Amino acid sequence: MTENKKPKKFFHNLKLEKMVALSFTVLVISSTLIIVFVIFIPFSDEGFSELSLYVYREDLDTYVTFGYPAGLYTDRNASIFFVVKNFENKVAYYQLQIKLTKLSQNLSTMFPLSSSISYQMYSNNTYEKILSYATKAEKESPSQFNDHYIWEPTNTTLYVNGNVLLFLGGDRSIKIVFELWKFDTEEDKFVYTGVFTFLELFITVV
Repeated sequence: MTENKKPKKFFHNLKLEKMVALSFTVLVISSTLIIVFVIFIPFSDEGFSELSLYVYREDLDTYVTFGYPAGLYTDRNASIFFVVKNFENKVAYYQLQIKLTKLSQNLSTMFPLSSSISYQMYSNNTYEKILSYATKAEKESPSQFNDHYIWEPTNTTLYVNGNVLLFLGGDRSIKIVFELWKFDTEEDKFVYTGVFTFLELFITVV
């Protein structure tokens, strides 16, 4: 009786060891695949919004991303054009806020410039637009300026007045920051997208 039970116990232990080894192997392979996937295969995002600044060149009859104004004068204005593209995979209601701040001021993708450290150049509702989203084909070959998902080149006037000078104190080196906001239906208000661009300028008092 005892001798008959030993082989069964031996084979039972052998099967158990094989199962443990197999499970361990599967676990190692699975972990390796997960690590490779996380490191080398990026997760698909939910899309993004694009904000760009342009200057209109009359001699070329087009908009270019060079030749931006280097300074502002108190007796004259300057023009800059912004363009927004919706690659969010859904319709978006955008708002562009334009703020002036000191050159030394840091900018963040997490938080917009507050009123305590910036001068709001236009009221919030000055620049607002609803854009449909780009299709997959349009994402792969995006149009430059004119399409249903593009906020076409929009002229905005850069200026300096007494309120700006008062805000700056004695500083003359500034940043003009273009912040992109988007309407959040859950919060029922515009929220900062973290998308921004800016110009560095020097003010000349005439």
